[in-house]
Amino acid sequence: MEGDERELVRRCLARDELAYRELVRTYQGSVTNLAWRITGSADDAAEVAQETFIRVLRSLHTYDPERPFPSWLFKIASNLALDLIRRRKRRPIGLEDLSGEAYADLSEELRRAIVVLRAVYRPQGFNAGMNLGEVAGAGIKEHLHWHVVPRWGGDTNFMPVLADAKVIVEHLEEAWERIRKGFEA
Repeated sequence: MEGDERELVRRCLARDELAYRELVRTYQGSVTNLAWRITGSADDAAEVAQETFIRVLRSLHTYDPERPFPSWLFKIASNLALDLIRRRKRRPIGLEDLSGEAYADLSEELRRAIVVLRAVYRPQGFNAGMNLGEVAGAGIKEHLHWHVVPRWGGDTNFMPVLADAKVIVEHLEEAWERIRKGFEA
């Protein structure tokens, strides 16, 4: 966790209202955007974003500052968005359910992810695809996401397990920092 985020969380824990406003201002757009992508509704996204920041305020004392703060925050937001869909018993999100605008936005994020990964890792190619639905998406009916895997000549096709050993080229937190900086640039 970066020093500025660490300090902001510390100030929020001390009930500093200005710090909490800064935290909301910093992440509100990203949280709302994530919620909109999951729910498909601007109104639902606004509701999820509001509830996310209420939950953050109530449970910030449980946050582990050794972990990336945005990951913790976005997990809360995505869980709330999925819970909202379940409560309203909407049918599962499928590619055909997305508006043209939502599909264009997801496509732009795919393009952006490839640009960032190309700049950060300099791969020779990519595997890019979409997972749709419960079977393809970690048991969540409402699941829809793009995935992008950088590839190099000679790599071992999604790094299969050999003799119960997996290839890990760098620590997940190091990868997070490199990619996050790429998206912020």
